[in-house]
Amino acid sequence: MNKRNILQFRHKPKLCWGMVIALAILVLYSYPAFMGYYLYEKGNLVKALAMLAIFLVLMIAAVYMMCIAKANKGKLWVRRSVFLLCCVLLAGLLLVSGRFFNGYMALVGERDELKNNVETIVKDAGQMDAEYDTYVQQRVDDYIDFESGNPDAALLAKSLKSHLAPPSLSDIRDDRKHWLQNIEGMTVFNVSFPSNLNLLKGVIADWEEQYQQLSDIGYGDQYQTFKYSQAGNSIANLWKKVKNPPISWVAILAAFICAVIMVWTPWLVTDPTPAEPLFSCKKNNSDDSNGPTVI
Repeated sequence: MNKRNILQFRHKPKLCWGMVIALAILVLYSYPAFMGYYLYEKGNLVKALAMLAIFLVLMIAAVYMMCIAKANKGKLWVRRSVFLLCCVLLAGLLLVSGRFFNGYMALVGERDELKNNVETIVKDAGQMDAEYDTYVQQRVDDYIDFESGNPDAALLAKSLKSHLAPPSLSDIRDDRKHWLQNIEGMTVFNVSFPSNLNLLKGVIADWEEQYQQLSDIGYGDQYQTFKYSQAGNSIANLWKKVKNPPISWVAILAAFICAVIMVWTPWLVTDPTPAEPLFSCKKNNSDDSNGPTVI
């Protein structure tokens, strides 16, 4: 087989200012895309990092192979096939990653609204204590009515209240308030935002379960255990907004500019083979096909 019939790797693209710029833009582009996917997966860091690694490897390999196809001699149709396959791969990568890039940048644009949502969730979580106090008082009042003919009704009601709201509950509530104050300032720019949001959801669910266990006691009366879903619903609504952000045309334009710089900067600074340009409008004796103008 003639060695000229395959893609030869004699001339490798050298690291230059164009490739440095492309790599820098790739890093800047990758962080919002990574964060967008990380938020979409609700804080699955391992999966997000794995997808980021695959994206970076495929992007760098595709651009590098495009430069190889331009800089080396070989069968013209092979070089063109490599170039076109890399273009298809890049288009797919940028299309998929662009969705998550847009998602994160759109959320950054709505950071004030997200901050208000987080503050609302924290407020709803703090309101759980007041709601439970109201529940306890209602239970006590209902029990007094239930034991209206019993001379020990007041004493029994006091005992019921001590079981529903034991003295140790005050210290637990103080710790909860302190914890909520610390988490209230979380921001969408921080990589810990999804994990903090998941942590907040789990903690609120634990608090509600603790109150349900405390309220699951009665002295022969009919009762329902404590339920409070307002904070959980607020978190669910916030996750829906995070997973389905609005379209940001500014983000789309930024992603397009990044894509152009990442792909075409290394391509333009790569020295072509003078005798065999990858695309030419002149007819080649060894290849009957015509192509577009020289790149």
